[in-house]
Amino acid sequence: MALDRASELERPRLAAQRDALDDAELLKLPTWADLDVTAEFVGVDLAQLEVQRSRLVDCRFTGAQLHHCTLTDVVFERCEFSGVSFEETRFTRVEFRDCRMSGAQFGLARLKDVAFNGCKLDGAGFRMARAERLHADDCVLRAADFYSAELVRSRLTRCDLTDVDFSSAKTIALAINGSTLDAIRGAASLAGAHIDATQLVPLGLAMVAALGVHIDNEPDD
Repeated sequence: MALDRASELERPRLAAQRDALDDAELLKLPTWADLDVTAEFVGVDLAQLEVQRSRLVDCRFTGAQLHHCTLTDVVFERCEFSGVSFEETRFTRVEFRDCRMSGAQFGLARLKDVAFNGCKLDGAGFRMARAERLHADDCVLRAADFYSAELVRSRLTRCDLTDVDFSSAKTIALAINGSTLDAIRGAASLAGAHIDATQLVPLGLAMVAALGVHIDNEPDD
């Protein structure tokens, strides 16, 4: 499906020259700027951290606190974020590539020009998050929670959206082509979404459930 220009992502703008610091040096800094990082931050409290124009590869953040952070022009590759809190964090031109993010929480986050490519996001929480041009492609989003989230000019394509909750979500120009839609909840929030022909049946069943329609083959007299 062709995207209009307003739906095209702005990519991260990385620094041409980037430094490398060890774990101990990084933990002393309130701002990580113009860096190449490969390190472990398991369970570390990194709340209110600022990261700018940097690339993080093979980092482990399992159980870390990254809430109220500001991430601008950042690329994460093959990083581990399972159980991480990103609540109320601001993301601008950020890309996640082949990251494991099971159960990560993005509640009340602000995401603009953010890409998830080949990531595992099962059980991730996006409750009341606000996203403009959020692109997830070839990701596992099974049982993710988008309750009351806002998705503007965004894409969830070729993803596993089984059992995802879209209840009370606001979607504008959302594309979900090629994604698995079995047992999704809050299907009425997907009005106007772009789909392909193979998705008509599962989405139709979800819409029927959302409307409270009862299918009764043998009604009582």
